[in-house]
Amino acid sequence: MSNRDSAVDHGCRIPSRAEEVFSRQVRAVLAPIVIGESIPSSSEFTDLLVALEYFIPEVIEEIHQEWKGIGLDGVVPIRAKKTAEREIEIIGFAYVFRREPWSPVVHLRARVSEFKDELSSFACRIGERGVAGDSQSRPPAIERKAALLALDANAIDWAYAVAFGEDAD
Repeated sequence: MSNRDSAVDHGCRIPSRAEEVFSRQVRAVLAPIVIGESIPSSSEFTDLLVALEYFIPEVIEEIHQEWKGIGLDGVVPIRAKKTAEREIEIIGFAYVFRREPWSPVVHLRARVSEFKDELSSFACRIGERGVAGDSQSRPPAIERKAALLALDANAIDWAYAVAFGEDAD
């Protein structure tokens, strides 16, 4: 359970600035898209990916203290789609500062609140357990991992996972 879950349970959760920005970007990106459709490349989607660079480390650090001072620079989606009303799923790679060259993978699902600039639910998994970082920087390794992710994100043995909100597992 994260600090966010405790606050949600008591009805007094205050979203961070990073969450507000990410939520607004999700809402803007999803507005013209039909449920089940892939999200096309656009300036709004690029802004959403940049917002993730701030939001993901913030949330992971709440549970995994070893993430303190670690940041993301670049989230590269393999697949992104609108999975439900106000909900997005992204699977891809991320560059992690102060760790390996490319984190093997990132998988997230986020649902935006209907009326506020906050998330009603968020689940994120990042990194693959037991994989040396330098092996992920070689193009063949990245291409193989991308093909696997495109088929099934659950095929990865995830190193870190966080979830909060109404659909948190």
